[in-house]
Amino acid sequence: MGAFATKVHRHAMTLERGRRKRS
Repeated sequence: MGAFATKVHRHAMTLERGRRKRS
């Protein structure tokens, strides 16, 4: 679960960062 949560969290952070930067 830890690895999965980390992967999801990292992906969400990247998505949010890219979206914010693009916006």
